[in-house]
Amino acid sequence: PHNDALIFYKEIAKKSLTGLTTGGSLLFEINAAKGNEVVELMKDLGFKEVELRTDLSGRERMVKGVK
Repeated sequence: PHNDALIFYKEIAKKSLTGLTTGGSLLFEINAAKGNEVVELMKDLGFKEVELRTDLSGRERMVKGVK
């Protein structure tokens, strides 16, 4: 739906929980405006060591989480 900007992040993150081994990482390239929302989504799903990372221009463009 158009009202859920995180729909694809949610589905990929959920599916990765079954595909990743313990200690495996999931990294997203994100819309800079959605960084904190993606961080919270991943924490809510149980990812650990969730970090919002910047690109070479200093913009928040990546989120990393560990299963």
